[in-house]
Amino acid sequence: MGNLTGQIETLIASINELVNEENRTRIASIMENVDAVVSDGREPITEAVAKLQEMTEQMTLASRNIAAMTDTSQLNFGRLINNLEATTANAQRLIEQMNSTLENMQGTVAINNRNIYETMENFERVSQNFEEFSRMIKEQPWLLVRKSAPPERKIK
Repeated sequence: MGNLTGQIETLIASINELVNEENRTRIASIMENVDAVVSDGREPITEAVAKLQEMTEQMTLASRNIAAMTDTSQLNFGRLINNLEATTANAQRLIEQMNSTLENMQGTVAINNRNIYETMENFERVSQNFEEFSRMIKEQPWLLVRKSAPPERKIK
């Protein structure tokens, strides 16, 4: 216990040395300065806190608006993607139908190519026959009325 008493006495001596008149004056001066800074800074700090609160409320409102816009945009984007997918599927079906139709047309043209050529030859022959018929009618108009040529006239 004697040792503990010695330590306590040393501690009290150190504290007394720290709390001497000069240090007490310094501590009082520091406290006055702190009070002055706090009282001088109280109004700007209060204003800054109020502005921070207002900014926080505005940021919260802006965040909500952005979230609502994002939700709407996401919904619209989803609809747009669905529409594009449907349009793409329809376009693909249309392309397939057009390819099928084109193949059918090519097959039809290939099959009818010979028939078309023969029809053109027939038109050419008909045209030639019509020209010959027209020429004959001009030269021998009686052929339209009679079967044979008129008898020759006898000149007296």
